[in-house]
Amino acid sequence: MILKHLNRPLRKLSTVLHKPLYRTLSKSTLSLNLSVTSRMSVCLQDHILPNDAPIIELECEESFNALTDQEKLYTHYLSKACWNGSLISFVQCSPESPVIFILIHKIYLAEPIAELKKKCLDQLSDEEFTAFLVYSTGFLGSTGNYKDFSDSKIIPNLSQEKFHHIVKMSEAYHKEKELINALWTLCGDDIYSLTVNNANLGFPEKGVTTYLSSNCTENDMSVVNEFLKANNIEAYNCRTFKYVHQVTLVSSRTTVTLVDYVQSGKVLSPWSIKKCRRSFPTWCPTLSRS
Repeated sequence: MILKHLNRPLRKLSTVLHKPLYRTLSKSTLSLNLSVTSRMSVCLQDHILPNDAPIIELECEESFNALTDQEKLYTHYLSKACWNGSLISFVQCSPESPVIFILIHKIYLAEPIAELKKKCLDQLSDEEFTAFLVYSTGFLGSTGNYKDFSDSKIIPNLSQEKFHHIVKMSEAYHKEKELINALWTLCGDDIYSLTVNNANLGFPEKGVTTYLSSNCTENDMSVVNEFLKANNIEAYNCRTFKYVHQVTLVSSRTTVTLVDYVQSGKVLSPWSIKKCRRSFPTWCPTLSRS
């Protein structure tokens, strides 16, 4: 029931995560593959979602049936627009979130959850597979791998090896092996990475942000904020890139799909996920380039 709506094409989930989802985690004996700096004492209970997290389904059938036919159509298409529009939130959350989204969405779209579970239980316990479902739900509910109200990173409650096993056992992997491998290469380590620089959303050097390029300073932001305020521009709808002596080659092609980037080996290029947490172009599900 947790993710019964995930094996459908892009559309808004009819489940929401209740705030108690992020309550204190009971003792865990899992050995997680975490990258932790010596300067940071990581408290896993702040980053792992428990398997007994409550899932609250939005009951809207009665209200929907009370609408006129025209109102039902309006509500339907508004819902679709909201879901498609929400995809930008993954890009705004973290560099790896769009890649994780595409990986998870392809896995659940390719086959029913029950079939995926049956194939994975040879090497996973029922609790570990549930942890995978809970992570997926938390990720989609927050539209990214950071909690939507505390800004702390969400880490799966199963090992990276077991997570990867689920990926490789999926029907999506067998149908698009090259693409799924490329997606996992891009986000597999970042899903589990927990350092002083990425444990929370925040200003560069202290957290993760896709609103600012990595070379922006607090003084730069003060100048930008003053400019936006003077011109009555809402900062939430802006992203700031700091360029120094850069020459831009204008492309004649107007759109680039994710598959183009993955298959060409240029995903997120020239912004490297592995080297630094820089902002990158909006490309989920397509890229707009000038």
